[in-house]
Order: sequence, then structure tokens, then C-alpha cells
Amino acid sequence: RKLVRNNVDITVVSDSDKYFYRPSLPYVALGNKSLNNLFVPLPQAMSRKGIEFVKSRVHQISPANNIVETDSGNFKYDCLAVALGSEIAFDEIKGAKEYGHVLCEANCIMNLRKAIENFKGGAIAIILTQNNPFELMDIGFTFALDHLLRQRGLRNDTQLRYFTPNSYLLPHLGKRTRNDFAQVFRQKAIETYTEIKLIEVKKNSVLFS
Repeated sequence: RKLVRNNVDITVVSDSDKYFYRPSLPYVALGNKSLNNLFVPLPQAMSRKGIEFVKSRVHQISPANNIVETDSGNFKYDCLAVALGSEIAFDEIKGAKEYGHVLCEANCIMNLRKAIENFKGGAIAIILTQNNPFELMDIGFTFALDHLLRQRGLRNDTQLRYFTPNSYLLPHLGKRTRNDFAQVFRQKAIETYTEIKLIEVKKNSVLFS
């Protein structure tokens, strides 16, 4: 809008009229936030920016005619941005859906929260999967879980392990920062394992390559 001096009409089409703030999901799992507090109503948020919001399902895109076909009719465009979102590929890891938990989906987070609430001690495996872009979120959750277990007097009865398929922790960060994170893991007595790929999740164990 700034580039073209307001000479633009922006429309967002989505089949959902709310968005949830994904980075806060670990706080929901740990009992520090309510899931309902994470949802943002899109019509109001878009309206404040002068953006038209249409709740509708997209059926087809016709690039030859610059048209998006939806339940609410057709929309012409000069520039189109397609945001498909993400979906957990549970089928890629046997048993993951039945016995595992994920941090980044709102419809799964309450099951993880219940599991943490009912935890009385034992072994916890936090596993970064292949091509997962949320490692910082996973590590933040790991440290926060460690803190919660200490508050509940369960840390001495818990073996907390962190697994990554990468050659080292946080490969996208610099060496000094990676070493700082590794030191925190050691200080908190959280075992770390690198270059290890998850193959299967079972009821009481996990299988790696």
C-alpha cells in the first residue's frame, strides 16, 4: 500500500474467520495460557488495516483470466498470493498420531496439556522431526517443561531427552550461540542426541534409525 500510494484494494479469502498465534501453543501445553486467548478474529484484524475479508472456500484459480472462484462468487485479481498453510504428516511416522504429541497444531495441543498434567515421572522424549522449522520453539518448550517439572518436584524422577536429526543443535545459528544452548542443556541435565531420525512411535517407546 505504501509503494502505490494507497491505490490498491486488498482482499483476503479464507474458509476460517479466525487465526491462532502458533508460537504461543507451548504455553497452552504447559498450562500458562488458554487456547481461546490465542485466536485472532480475522474480520476485525483485517478491517483495522483496510483489508476486506471474505469467509469462503476457494474452488479454483484461473490464472488465464486472473480469477479466483469461491463459494461467494468470483474475484478478479491483478496479483495473487496463495497461502496453503501446513498440515502435520502423521502418516510419515508410524504410530505418531496414536502415541505422540505435537506442539504446533491447535487441535492437538490440549491432549499434550492433559498428558503433562497427568505426568508423575518417567522418561520424556522430545523429538525434532525431519525438515522441522520450529526447533527454537521446541527447545524453548523443553526448557520450560524442565522448569515446570522442577516446580512440581518431579525433575529428579524424570529422564528428559532431546533428539534432533541434524548434525548439531540449531544448525541455522552461529557456533557461539549453538554452544551457549548446548551448555544450557548440560546445566539442566537434559540429554541431547544428534543425527538421529525418528522411525516409529510405540506406546511406551520410540524407534530411531
